[in-house]
Amino acid sequence: MIKAGSLLYAVLISLILALICSAFIAAHFLQDIAERKYEIKNQLTADAHSAINYYIYASGEAPVDQTFHLYPNSEIESELHVEKWGLLSIVTARARLGSSAEVRSALVGEDLNRDTMPALYLADNSIPLVVCGRTSINGHCFLPKSGFKRGYIEGENTGIAKPVNGKIEVSTSTLPVISVSAISAIDSALGQSLPCCDSTAPDLPAASTRSFDSSMLVYSFIGEIDIDNITLDGKIAIVSSKMIKVGSHASLHDVILRAPYVLVESNFEGNCQIFATDSIHIQRGVSLSYPSMVCMRSDENTISKPRVQIDEHAKVAGAVLLIKAYDPINKTINLSVSRRAMITGLVYCDGIADMQGNVIGSLVCINVAAQTNTGFYLNYLLNSTISSRAMPDHMAAVSLGTATPIRRLIKWL
Repeated sequence: MIKAGSLLYAVLISLILALICSAFIAAHFLQDIAERKYEIKNQLTADAHSAINYYIYASGEAPVDQTFHLYPNSEIESELHVEKWGLLSIVTARARLGSSAEVRSALVGEDLNRDTMPALYLADNSIPLVVCGRTSINGHCFLPKSGFKRGYIEGENTGIAKPVNGKIEVSTSTLPVISVSAISAIDSALGQSLPCCDSTAPDLPAASTRSFDSSMLVYSFIGEIDIDNITLDGKIAIVSSKMIKVGSHASLHDVILRAPYVLVESNFEGNCQIFATDSIHIQRGVSLSYPSMVCMRSDENTISKPRVQIDEHAKVAGAVLLIKAYDPINKTINLSVSRRAMITGLVYCDGIADMQGNVIGSLVCINVAAQTNTGFYLNYLLNSTISSRAMPDHMAAVSLGTATPIRRLIKWL
């Protein structure tokens, strides 16, 4: 006969083995669940990513603010939401399967195609373009019917054998229009009513970050506001009824600045969208990295002649736009780009541009001019390099023309 102790020992061993087997089964079951959740998460993330690509590259209009299926027989539901952020767009995609969901967001702009954009579009006002010094234009050009000629000012003759290198067509007396969506975005950015703090409002926080899937965070002030030794990142707008001054020690990324007058002090580095109605001054050594937008549009409250000043060694990557700036009677300079300054992207000046710096992209303006110590020379370019061919591929900002803009991914958020 088996002793009772041996029987108990066998039962205990069996129980332990059963528990071990159950643990292995449970672990395997939980691992299967975890792997399934991981697979679902990856699939939802991929579908959210694909939904944004579908919005960008769809030949027709992608469904916005409605549920749709990316693929036939797919159980995953996708939804797109598009929100303007200055001149750009925040595109958010949500992919959902049952109670699981993943969200992706991206910053999207309108394509700047270096193969189709002009290096220079100069409106035809019956005045030829005069190139002086080291001026070099590379790319497709639209010039007045009288064409271009070489000139001599400030002791500098044209020293380049072929200063205009590219196809030349005759321009019209008006500029190509900016896309309707861009004009609407400018009107919204400058005309949108935002709540204002009173004059005793506290200073800006030392640091503030706002994700792009949240509502916009607005810091709004009556009077001048100085931004320095401050970090602001994300979906944040700074609004002043008078002036915004950005110091060299500020850290700004993707924010919007709006005021009649905006001053960016020497050696600041960051990226932002600037909207003003009176003037914008980008001082020496400033670097506004891509995608930065500098936009000036005059209105009935503009006090002085609308003007954007970009000083020596300053850099802007994205777009510089001046709207409703031209004064056909006084013919004052609206955009002044100093020597050794560089703009990469689109420069659109509905007025007169004193372009003594460089444009790696496209310059579109009614007139160019050279303001020197000896005088004012209308339709003269002095020591300027303009090249649409050298513009980086896949840049985006705002497009020209009446055709439906081609969307372009700027970055994932």
